[in-house]
Amino acid sequence: MKNMSEKKVVLLTGSTGGLGKKIAKGLALKGYHLALHYHTDESQAISLINKLEDSQNHKIFVADLTEESQIKKMITAIVAEFGGIDIVINNAGKSFSGMSWKQTAEDWNTIMKVNVTAVFLINKYVIPHLRKQKNSRIINISSIVANRPLLGTSAYAASKAALEGFTRAQAIELSRFGITANCIAPGYFNTGMINGLDSETRENLIREIPSGRLGNPEELVECIVYLCSELSAYMTGQVIALNGGLYL
Repeated sequence: MKNMSEKKVVLLTGSTGGLGKKIAKGLALKGYHLALHYHTDESQAISLINKLEDSQNHKIFVADLTEESQIKKMITAIVAEFGGIDIVINNAGKSFSGMSWKQTAEDWNTIMKVNVTAVFLINKYVIPHLRKQKNSRIINISSIVANRPLLGTSAYAASKAALEGFTRAQAIELSRFGITANCIAPGYFNTGMINGLDSETRENLIREIPSGRLGNPEELVECIVYLCSELSAYMTGQVIALNGGLYL
């Protein structure tokens, strides 16, 4: 068991994505030790480490999150490196655009594996380690699309809605161990998947947002920092809608 006087260890999946990089930088500035997951691009992961505050305190770990054996191996490696895990942030996600009656079962299953099943498996192997720590946290990244889907997002919307239900159930299961489980459901931010939209769709979305703008990644990071902190100990099973008023 890790000496609790040491800095808390955070497992962040999908660290090389647009939001993942911002989350990593924000948490590093707060003094967390980061176990940064990546899947294919080791060079990006190394580049990210080199840009972080106190880079020697952070390590990268590779895993295909659709493979249970690789998830288990990654968790084992993180615990061996850091001595424990205090916080897991399930940020990795995969999107898909296509009408529900045109997508293949393979397309559907891939989205579910990455966005839901991977979170189940990561948490399955992390929870025994979280139970050994004090004030442990699970933070799952959902999406506004779970409740306000766009055309062609049936698989993605279903996966994120499932993730929110899973989070609520785990919050009930884990409260007695002092572990909180919460979701953040971001709206549209000025980084990440939004960059895959065409300019017309992007502008139409912005016009619909009551705040009149895309979110800044720093606003999401500050929400995550709060959920990681001891101040959030009484908040669990919640889905925090961070969307500028687009979905209420």
